[in-house]
Amino acid sequence: MAGTGAQFLGRIRPNRRTPVLVRFADGSYLPVIGSVAVRIVEAQIGATCKDSTSSTGSYRLAILDRRSLLPGWGTGRALSRV
Repeated sequence: MAGTGAQFLGRIRPNRRTPVLVRFADGSYLPVIGSVAVRIVEAQIGATCKDSTSSTGSYRLAILDRRSLLPGWGTGRALSRV
């Protein structure tokens, strides 16, 4: 994450409903949580331990990144919903 310029990365509960304001070509999307616009990335993450046991899970990651914000965000210009 350090190389991307993102300011924060957090995990979102799978049952949290976040209205999609904009969907990006890479499959991520932009909702507002509270009063903060974040970019949500849905991912399957897997890990294999030294003893060969493995685990895979689905995660929704919230990324706070100024580049995720659209021009005009917070200026009163409306964003169209998808």
